[in-house]
Amino acid sequence: MFLGGYRSVTNPLADDGDMLVQRIFAGAAKPVLVADFQAFSSAPRLSHLVGHQTEGRPVYQVDPLGALSQHRPYISLCDLAAEAVGSFERSQPADGPVFVVGYCSAAALSVHVAALLARTREATAVLLRPTWPDTDSVKATFATLAANLGARQLPCPELDGDPDHCVQLMAELLGAELQALVTSQGLDGSAETFGELLLTYRSWLAFLLACRNDSLAGWAGETTAVKVLTEAPDSVTVPGLPAGQFEVWPLPLLDDENPITPEVVELLATHITG
Repeated sequence: MFLGGYRSVTNPLADDGDMLVQRIFAGAAKPVLVADFQAFSSAPRLSHLVGHQTEGRPVYQVDPLGALSQHRPYISLCDLAAEAVGSFERSQPADGPVFVVGYCSAAALSVHVAALLARTREATAVLLRPTWPDTDSVKATFATLAANLGARQLPCPELDGDPDHCVQLMAELLGAELQALVTSQGLDGSAETFGELLLTYRSWLAFLLACRNDSLAGWAGETTAVKVLTEAPDSVTVPGLPAGQFEVWPLPLLDDENPITPEVVELLATHITG
């Protein structure tokens, strides 16, 4: 999944300063965590759509890009999951069932969160169209972002070194291209909008790199249930799990113009409330 942009959302229910986990719906029933991203469009986020379909349940939005847009350019997936669980548990009772929804490339983060929660409570990971970023996908995303800035032949840095340095180097390369683009158009390169765009690109690449650097082997125990919703049920995989250890449910054919249709949200909600 390509993220063209990211828009922060002011949330009256969020803990001050917590850019990773925000409570966006209140309720007294079984809580739901949704790891998703804000696309560069006016379309509502999956977490908000889920909240409207699961009335009475507290819904928490897990936004890894929000955390990565702060002072730390790179955070490992395990650390992101641990921080998300810590934030969630500070606002919820330490027991009772919980659902963790992961959309697209947030799937790996969601299974880590579910596995940590499953140590003390019943936890179910529900993965919607899961993808598992690898080296090729990080390089392809870097190339796409560079092309957005007019650089179609900008090589991606090596990804096997220190991840903080790798993220900073990718940001510097894209920043130079962004500066060249705005200068060629006679624009003010110091404008806040351009800084936000570069920060979005850096955060997105950092998250994909964290997924690429992660291993899901051995993450799941017998107490963690996993459900996968996908248009390709015959070819779906969950790294670290044999086929018989997760449930697969079919989705209607993908609508490229609107991948999160009301029907998809309703099916997802069914697996949370059913």
